[in-house]
Amino acid sequence: MENVAAPKSNQTKRSLPKKKIVLPIAIAIAIIIVIIACVLASAGFASLMFNKATLSDAEPEFEKPALSDAERFSSEYLLIDDDNIFVYKDAQQTIDILTSGTGIVFLGFPTCPWCQAYVVLLQGAAKQMGAKEIFYHDIFDDRTDSSDAYQRLVEIKESHLLLDDDGNPRIYVPDVTFVKDGEIVGHDNETCTMSDMDPSDYWTLSKVDALQERLRGMIKLIQ
Repeated sequence: MENVAAPKSNQTKRSLPKKKIVLPIAIAIAIIIVIIACVLASAGFASLMFNKATLSDAEPEFEKPALSDAERFSSEYLLIDDDNIFVYKDAQQTIDILTSGTGIVFLGFPTCPWCQAYVVLLQGAAKQMGAKEIFYHDIFDDRTDSSDAYQRLVEIKESHLLLDDDGNPRIYVPDVTFVKDGEIVGHDNETCTMSDMDPSDYWTLSKVDALQERLRGMIKLIQ
C-alpha cells in the first residue's frame, strides 16, 4: 500500500497575480476622480445659474423722484413749509424776467439767516395778494465768482443797490424786486446789511406790519 504524506497545515497559499490587484484599484481611483470632477462641475454650474438668476430677478434700481421746487425750497429754508410758491430760476432766467418779464424776483441763499426770516414775510404778503409764484435765484455762487451773469444783474438793478467798501454797487441779500413787463416798479432790501443782531429781535410786530404793507403795495403794481 502506497504511503501518502499528509498535507502540511502551514502550506504556503498561492498569491494572486499583481496585475489582477492593480487593475481594480486603478479603476476605482478613476471612478472616484470622475465623480469628484462631476460634483465640482455641478457646483460651479449651479453657482453660475444662481448668480444669473439673482441678477435677472433683482429689482432694477430707480432714481428717486426729483423734489418739486416747493419741496426743495422748504428743505433749504427751514421756516417755510412745502406749501410755498417759490420757483427756482437760474441766473439767465432771472435776467430774462428782470428785463422782459413780470413777477416777484427774490435773491438770497440759504446760509443767510436774514434770508431765512425774510422769505416768511415775503410769502405771507404775496399769498395775501393772490400771487401764484415768487421767482427765486440762489445768488451765492454768482456773486462769489463775480460771474458775467452777476455783473449783468448788478447792471440791471444798479439804481436800487447799495455800494460796497470800494464804492461799487453790490447785491446784498435778502433782495426782492418787483418787475412788470421788464420794468422794475418796486424793490426792497431792508435787512440786507444787518449783521449785529438776530433777525427775531429785529422783526418786531410793528416792523413786520410795515414791511408787509409795503410789499403788498408793490405786488399790486405788477398785477
